[in-house]
Amino acid sequence: IKNITLGHGITSISVGCFSVTLNLKEITIPNTIKEIGDSSFLYSSINKVTFEENSTLELIGSSAFSKSSIQIFDLPDSVLYINEGAFLGSMLHGINITDNSKLVSIGSKAFEKTFISEFNFPNNLHTIGDFAFGETYLTEVTLPASLVNYAPSAFASCHLLENIYIDDNNKYYVDIEGVVYTKDLKTIHEYPAGRKTSSYTILNNVLYVEEYAFY
Repeated sequence: IKNITLGHGITSISVGCFSVTLNLKEITIPNTIKEIGDSSFLYSSINKVTFEENSTLELIGSSAFSKSSIQIFDLPDSVLYINEGAFLGSMLHGINITDNSKLVSIGSKAFEKTFISEFNFPNNLHTIGDFAFGETYLTEVTLPASLVNYAPSAFASCHLLENIYIDDNNKYYVDIEGVVYTKDLKTIHEYPAGRKTSSYTILNNVLYVEEYAFY
């Protein structure tokens, strides 16, 4: 089977449902689906996912598309959670996220070791987990005012990433010329791994260096 269209009576895609399907290339997901289960497309050859209009999808489970052939993904605005390792090690080159996205959480390693070079962080985003974008091809990111929990390893080993900008209205983090500190300037949170400078002076009032801050 190369192409599957799911029926409207289905509300979730079960754990491991399409994992290791080496012939499946395309799937159409109806607007009744609220959850894509853990490992549902793990190691699959899927490369096109089409969502019907007015999608009600809320969750993309852990390792859902990990190690798969997916290259472009149009994230429905309704999605709230992208769980741990959802796209880890996949062929993902781009993810389209609109400004109307309701996304609140990106789990640990969600996009680690993918090929994405840009990402639209929506205004509802609350959490970015450990190594969520580790070893990707991002060159610059701007994080929203809504962000509360941001792992200092979120962009670890992104060797093209030169600046991490923080919205001026964020209550917890601030960037100083593209380097992230906590709002009180007592902790350096994350230094972009792709900076080309040969030296850097940490602010004098800093008391702590976060784990993986320079990783």
